[in-house]
Amino acid sequence: MRVVIVGAGGFGHELAEYICDVYKHSGELSKNILFLDDIKSESEIEGVQINKNIDDFTADEKDVFFVAIGDSSIREAIFRSFKKKNYKFGTLIHPTAYISNWANIQEGSIVCPHAIVGFKASIGQNVIINSNAAIGHHVEIGRSSVICPNSTIAGNAKLGSSTFIGSNAVISPGKLVGNNASVSAGSVVYRNVKLNKLAVGNPAKVK
Repeated sequence: MRVVIVGAGGFGHELAEYICDVYKHSGELSKNILFLDDIKSESEIEGVQINKNIDDFTADEKDVFFVAIGDSSIREAIFRSFKKKNYKFGTLIHPTAYISNWANIQEGSIVCPHAIVGFKASIGQNVIINSNAAIGHHVEIGRSSVICPNSTIAGNAKLGSSTFIGSNAVISPGKLVGNNASVSAGSVVYRNVKLNKLAVGNPAKVK
């Protein structure tokens, strides 16, 4: 099995380490990792190769893909494009994360170190739950959303697809964040955020 990471920036390299943690192969797994990135010229990990043209890449049938890009709209575009090509996406849960036995995490999603996913939470396809993020009970998170480090999504909150929740942000219990909406770092959402809007501050104001 070869792991293909789309995006060779800082998070891509962190993800490569998480993959090594999950499979307990230490540096040996780097021989089976390939980065896809149109911009970066070389990997910071010895032995890991970068294919510089995403559009022209042809996958092997055993390849497993992860998207290591923090822009929700780009994540969605890549995921949709690759699914049309029948590429297989993995689901990665770091061994230090806590995942409720009743939680549902769909393909392509990444749960980073020390994150929490609570009782009957539902995590859609291609979502990033970054380090130390807390996802409460019965939370719903739509496809290709990005939950940044140390953020809290409280119980019964619902996030649409391609949402972006900045570091240390808080979504209060039961609140709704619409499709393609963003919440800036450190903001606290007490009211619903409509689709395509940006919420900033404490209490968060919608722009």
